[in-house]
This record gives sequence, C-alpha cells and structure tokens, in this order.
Amino acid sequence: MRSPGRRTGPQLCRVAVVGRRFGACGAVAGLALALASPASALPAAGLLLEGEPEELGVGGSPFHDLDLEALRIERPALLAERDRATAQLLLDAETTLALRAGVWAGTRAHDRFVAVRAHVPLAEPLPGVRLGAFLALEREDAHAVLRRGGTRVFDLEKDRTSPLIGLTTGLPFGLRLAAGAAGIDRWHLEGAWSPWRPLSLWVVRRDRGHRETATISRGLSDRTHAPHLHLPLDFQRAATELGAAFRLRAAWAQGAFLPGDLPGFWLEVGARPLDDLTLRAGADREGHRLTDRLAASGTGEIAAVDLRLERIRGFAEAVWALGPRDDLRLHATLGRYRASTWADEVGTHAARAFLHVDTDLGLLLEGGAGIQVLQLGLGWRRENASGPRFAVGAQYLRAHTLPSAVALVSFVLDRALAEESVEKVTAHLIGLTGFLEVPVGEIRLAAGLGQLLPVAMERERGPGEAPAAPGDRREGRGWFERLVDTLETTRGGTRLLFRASVDFP
Repeated sequence: MRSPGRRTGPQLCRVAVVGRRFGACGAVAGLALALASPASALPAAGLLLEGEPEELGVGGSPFHDLDLEALRIERPALLAERDRATAQLLLDAETTLALRAGVWAGTRAHDRFVAVRAHVPLAEPLPGVRLGAFLALEREDAHAVLRRGGTRVFDLEKDRTSPLIGLTTGLPFGLRLAAGAAGIDRWHLEGAWSPWRPLSLWVVRRDRGHRETATISRGLSDRTHAPHLHLPLDFQRAATELGAAFRLRAAWAQGAFLPGDLPGFWLEVGARPLDDLTLRAGADREGHRLTDRLAASGTGEIAAVDLRLERIRGFAEAVWALGPRDDLRLHATLGRYRASTWADEVGTHAARAFLHVDTDLGLLLEGGAGIQVLQLGLGWRRENASGPRFAVGAQYLRAHTLPSAVALVSFVLDRALAEESVEKVTAHLIGLTGFLEVPVGEIRLAAGLGQLLPVAMERERGPGEAPAAPGDRREGRGWFERLVDTLETTRGGTRLLFRASVDFP
C-alpha cells in the first residue's frame, strides 16, 4: 500500500531520522534507531508534507484523491474513459535532515525523484469499447547517513528505476480494466466496476518494490560491541488492494483493504452539512515485513533478520468555501511509526562478531523504536480552471520518541548480555508550504515548496543523569536564544517539486 503521496512501495528511510514517507530507505531503522539515540535526528522533515504540488501547498494530505492517483498512473484504469491524451513531468527534490553541530553533526538524508507519465486514448473498435495506452518511467535515488563524533555509523543508499507500460480498456456496464508490465516478472493488473453511479468497486494487484543495501558501521552503540554490518534489503513484493467508494452529493465513504502478513487499510468518510462546509475523517495503516541475512565484515552471515515496519494514522479535516474559487482548510493528523527488529544467530558467527568468542550462546538481538507525531495545519487554496492556481499553508508538528530499547540476549546463558534504551526526545517544528500553477499555452507549470523549521527540542534526562551545571550557558536563556541555537545546529527539511503537465486535443 502506498500512503497518499507520490510514490508507491515501502519508504521508511526517514523514520530512522524522522522523515516523511513510510517504508523505503530504512527497513533497518529498527536496528539503527534502537542502537543509536535519535536525539539529534528528531527535528526532521516532511513527515506529513507529501503528495502532489497542490497537496503540498496546503500542508500535505493523508487522504486518497483517486483522480490524482490515476494521473500518477497508480490507478490507470480510471483513465480509460478520458477523451484527451495527458502527459506530465515531475521533478522532486527533498532534503529531509541536516545536522551541522553537536556529536551527530554530519547526519543527513535526502532524495531526488523524477517521473514521466502519459496516457493516450487509442481507438474505439466497438461501440462502448475504448482502448488506451499508458506509460510511466520513474527514477529515484536516496541517501541517508548517520554520523556520530565525525564517524559514519549508518549508511543507506537507494538507486531505483521503475518503468511501466500497459493498456487501458473501457467496457460497457461501467467496467474498466488496465494491465501493464514493469519487467518480465512485474505486473500491474487492475479492474474497476461501477454497477450504478454512486458505487465504485476496484481490485488492484501490483508487483512493486526495489532492492537496497544498508551498512551499519562500528561505533553505532557505546555499550554494545558492533562490528561492521551489511544487510541487503529486498522490498520486492506483490500487493493486492480491494476497494470500494460510495458517493452521494451530501456524503460519501471510500476505502480499501490490503491483505498480507501485516494487513493494511485506508478509510475515509465525509459529509457536507452545509453548502459551504465539507468535513472529512479517516484512518490508514501500512505494515511491511522483511526477512534477510545480516553479514558482518570478516565473519560472513551472522544472523537471520526479521524486520517489521508499521505506520498508523488518524486524521480529520474541515474545508470552508470562502467563495466560488477559494477555500480554507483546517486539518489535524495523529500518526504513530514503529520499527521492530529480531535477529537470530546463525551458528556461532554472531558470538564471534559481537563477543569475540567461538561458542554457541543462542544469541538473539531484538529491539524496536517508535515515533509519534501530531500535526495541526491551516491552508488556503484558490482554484482557477483557466488561470493561475495557488495555495499557502502553515503547520505545527510535535514529534516524540516512544519507549523503546535493544537487547542482546543469550538463551544458553538465560540472560541479556547487553541492553540499551532509546531516550525520550520531543521536537517542535513549524511548517510553511506553498503551491503555484500557471498555464503557458496548453502546458500547465506547477511548483510546490515545503519547509520545516525546528523550533525547540526537549530531552528527558535519564534516572542517573545529573542536571546541567549552574554555569551552563544554556541555563536561563530566553526562548529566542534557544530558538537561534536550534536553527544554527539543525536544518529542517525542505521539499521542492516542479511539474509540467499537458492535455492534448
């Protein structure tokens, strides 16, 4: 399942540094977060500033817009009834996090994304039967680096190219089909049916994913000897979505279910109690599970790793129409992101790698980490069918780590050999967003910008940790000085999108 942003597939690299999309770059986040304190990584970027430029402009949207998803070639069957060809080019660049001072200075994460998408109606060979072709070519590269004391302790790189080409078919009785291939063994199959106008049903089966490798260097933990580790991450998987939507003028409901080891769903309900007021509420959940072999330098495979990643959110929104073209949007989102890791020893390799003993100790590395985020946002949007469109928004985000820890346990000795907990950190951020679309002839040029500014970060002292010394220069400083310190040491996230789209006659 894809959260309602621009990409499909798991994207959790920024959960390791608190970032915006659930899944992709950091399946190892459970291990990395559990071993390394995320105190300095918490002021992050773009956690909920996702979606196309117009969604980004009002602060990102967790809601599913099926029309936008069709244009992204995520639901090409919905394009089967279009009379005009459409094409778009999307450029997306994001700096999720950059720390410039402190023990974690040099920690950063960023990604770049380029996509070309098009749908062309081909012919109507029989009355009521319409054929079309679609094409999508996407390229993404991402990089996340965690440094401590100037030493690189975690590194994750992703380089993915994903082509997709296929056909759409519109048939009588409200039936629409789409089939495409992204390779010999990767398919996109989709069917949608509207037996009567208010009701729509669909099923999508998509083979999607990519492969990555994660490197965990020595020095990740102060209390656990950690050798240089290497973990391949295989996100190749097939996802099936079963969905339905029921729409009336005054109310609607839509949602989908994704079966699997960790089932996912999304659900939205809405109503228009007044002509100028629209209310929405809903929730979504996404889960991923990966199993692979962890290798240590000089030792070989040391453990079978089981990683589980989960995101669950609830959201509500109110949209008030200020006139024929303007609306004011107020929204709130509460999300929880968790990563859990289990690593069972393979033979005695783990004992040699971690403890320098050639004995079968029945080792198990287990741990987890979690982050909870509250977002409150206010956005203003102006629609214009033939002229410029724009939107501006502001958001407040509060993110804090959830209780979590990692432990190296020996079943033979029946005790934990090493334990480390993740400290509680709370970050407060302000988000500023904007969107502008301008027609130039038949082409519409759009840009979206999202910027998160870290305002404050609070760390909970441990039980044995002494308070700051009386002469500590931070004691007694006002809010403005503390804000300046935060901005000087942590650069919040920036997301910048450009899109050119055209509908051909």
